[in-house]
Amino acid sequence: MKAIRFLLFMLSFLSMPICSTYALKDPGFGDFSIVWGLDRGNGARVSVTEKLLYQQHENSWDVVLGEPLKHLAVNAALEVFGLTVQGHLVKRTGITAGCVQGQAWKQVPTPFTFDSIALGSNKQMWGIRFDGKPVFNDGADWSLISEDIFVDIAVGSRYAVWALDSHGVCFVRQDVTDKNLQGTAWLPVSCPEQVAHVAVGTDQNVWAVSHDGNVYIRRGIRPALIQGTDWEKVGNKALMTVAVGHDGQVWGIADDYRIFQRVGITSTNSIGVGWRKIPGKMQKLAATMYPGIQPGGRTYTHFGPDRDDEAIFNEAWRLKEPGKGWVQFKARSKADLFLRFSSVPYHKKDETIHVSLGSKKNKRALITKLGGVEQSLKVCDHDGGLLGPETAWNDYWVSVENGVLRLGKSAQRGDNELISFEDAALRNVCYVAFGGGKKHVHEFSQIQTDERPLVTKNINLASGFSIIPGNAARLAIGRCGTKNLIFSLGSDGCLYQYSPSILQHAWEKLSQKMVSGEEIVRFKDIAVSSDNQLWALNDHGNALHYHSERAAWECFDSQIKLDRLVVGNKNSIWGLNKKTQAVYRYTQNGWRQEALDGIMALDAGFDGAVVALNTAQEAFSFNWENELWEKLAHIQGFGRIAVAHQNLMIGSRAVGNDYFCWVRKNNHWLRLTADNKTGACGFKQVAINDVGAMVALDDYGTIYKKDKE
Repeated sequence: MKAIRFLLFMLSFLSMPICSTYALKDPGFGDFSIVWGLDRGNGARVSVTEKLLYQQHENSWDVVLGEPLKHLAVNAALEVFGLTVQGHLVKRTGITAGCVQGQAWKQVPTPFTFDSIALGSNKQMWGIRFDGKPVFNDGADWSLISEDIFVDIAVGSRYAVWALDSHGVCFVRQDVTDKNLQGTAWLPVSCPEQVAHVAVGTDQNVWAVSHDGNVYIRRGIRPALIQGTDWEKVGNKALMTVAVGHDGQVWGIADDYRIFQRVGITSTNSIGVGWRKIPGKMQKLAATMYPGIQPGGRTYTHFGPDRDDEAIFNEAWRLKEPGKGWVQFKARSKADLFLRFSSVPYHKKDETIHVSLGSKKNKRALITKLGGVEQSLKVCDHDGGLLGPETAWNDYWVSVENGVLRLGKSAQRGDNELISFEDAALRNVCYVAFGGGKKHVHEFSQIQTDERPLVTKNINLASGFSIIPGNAARLAIGRCGTKNLIFSLGSDGCLYQYSPSILQHAWEKLSQKMVSGEEIVRFKDIAVSSDNQLWALNDHGNALHYHSERAAWECFDSQIKLDRLVVGNKNSIWGLNKKTQAVYRYTQNGWRQEALDGIMALDAGFDGAVVALNTAQEAFSFNWENELWEKLAHIQGFGRIAVAHQNLMIGSRAVGNDYFCWVRKNNHWLRLTADNKTGACGFKQVAINDVGAMVALDDYGTIYKKDKE
């Protein structure tokens, strides 16, 4: 009977007309976005992030069966509606957390046909009727809103309703409330040029595209001022249309149907920093967020899907290095909650490791390797489930290193290890999935992944170093009065200032705007001078200076390409090109190459002291009187140098995977903090200000600070 039912099921698919409906699932700033698209043949498709971002070809979009469509709309509840070419309303059925593409299109009876539709919350739907008039459905009946004629309509997460007329003028619906979902009137919103398309994510996140392809975001929107205050132009890329998800993520389509995603959008930066191309070509997009995840948050709710043992893989939970890393999270469930580790973002035969925290009604915990039909090939179990009471959150950690997976129940990694599992497949895993059985609701929160192995080099924090929350690629430290100023370059290419007084975010993002109005996509390095001026390199290696009063950067020389920028004071600005190993000094006439060869490290102190290290680990100091470099006999064997002033320096060298640091005070070198085992302090970068306050990075990007040496 099972075989017959399966055959009938496949025949039903073959009898359906094939179209091209697509959907894309992608993490935003810690969340998931789901994007549906219509191709140039009016067909809809669906895809997942890992295919689009890593396979990078048009076949990454999977075909969804059904008739051709001319319009798509989605909401935060993961409902998907479409309009056929004739304007009939259809709804996608069979959509679950584990099957975002659904199973079939079902026609919804309506008293008229449509040109456009938009979905709100709580089953609400707005539409543009075939004659251009706006209509509204409260979940039961359709109502004519006004006699105005519009060509497009967009709805936010709650009360925002925006419309567009044929003259390119935007309108926002006034007085929309829970008691009056239809609002009272349309308020025109002035635009810098004629608008061809408008899109809304959250109520405060409104984007528009002009007839000339210019992209704008509406600023100043708040409950008391629903129309906002002004439009801000976004970059210089010409687009035809945009889609804004309920998590704030933005996607665009160019006039040649190429797809772009706006990168750098976070909970504190709604405009992002640039565009990246996505494989495939589409004519329309519709975006939403994954159910159970709140924008800007990290709680993922896995509702028991239709198919048992469904697991959700996502790039947001990917280990940065195959076979090496850790996962830390909170979870709660009654039973059948699990994780999976795989070398690819889906279950792969003989390569997927299944970690169950509470199987058999939470009577057993186990780690197993799954076969082709998810049968267990190898099992390591633990008597008694690891889940607590159903309503209580519990802390867990998982470590992967050298083919061994370890699982513990604790907020501290490495504590209370309960079960371990060894298999060669673990040397290749990098994707992590969270899921559970279909009978219960499974919740995961504060999910963190990192490439760091469980056993790390010990830092002697008792000697004065403390850990700052966060992760960085480069650091810089200055001082304003008695306050240390700490800046970081994140792995996302953005610059941040450490602001522990901010309640929710210890790091405050800095502007990426140029004085010219252009945007900096990524930064390459950061430096701070003695007068608290901020300096940086952009991704092209050009030196920049920050104007705090304008919150913008200015390029002061674009001729020289640098990899490192160091600034002691306004008269001591230096750069290093790692490829040519050449040192440059900035003068009144621009950059001047110094008579030094083979330089691999460089730093400048706040008093003007400058030290350079060559590939032979020899040190040279710059003499300002004769503008010549002099060899320093008492500094040898270092690969990196940090200079506060001529009497306070920090030198470091790498031996294997270990880093050793020494502090120089008045020509005497003292060993910096070290563990008892190797003598290594674990710092790959140290920065120091004029009073000796230090910040440091280990080789995993963890940030340390010490108020004064």
